[in-house]
Amino acid sequence: MQDTMADAMLDPPRFTDNGHEVVVELPLRSSLAPMERAWLRKLEHRGNLTGADRIAIVNAARGEILTNARVRELLALDRAAATAVLGRLRDAGFLEQHGRRGGATYRLTGSLNPPSGLRLGEADLLKMVLELSHDRGSVTNSDVRRATGLDRVESLAMLNRLVADGRLKRIEERRGTRYSLP
Repeated sequence: MQDTMADAMLDPPRFTDNGHEVVVELPLRSSLAPMERAWLRKLEHRGNLTGADRIAIVNAARGEILTNARVRELLALDRAAATAVLGRLRDAGFLEQHGRRGGATYRLTGSLNPPSGLRLGEADLLKMVLELSHDRGSVTNSDVRRATGLDRVESLAMLNRLVADGRLKRIEERRGTRYSLP
């Protein structure tokens, strides 16, 4: 029963011993939304994912930048096990590594478009675009779409807002437009 619920990405059953009987509570909920579970099922066809892998990927899809320390916190793992999870996901093509050793960060690979239900709030999206621009030197509308899961119009509106607020500057016009920090 516990394995079946874990495979379905549902919260585990709870057992209560009343002295003369054991009550089993089967919560039909999860920390993952149904859309997230469906998206993960699609990803499982690309490679073998463990429970720890699933949690790391969902957090990356929600826009979080993963580090070894964050994975240890999320999954209650030691340093070596967290390194193994991140390395396995990177090698399978699920995460992109930026930096090396102690300063390495991991983000969801651009080709893995999370469902729109995993999108961050507007403030978090703006922060993510600014961090992306900082890390890469400049970004395009396409870069933002891959990183956020936004469509072309939404991404362009966000970039235009950041330019209007003076937080990004536009380089070039029309095709090939890039955006960088001022």
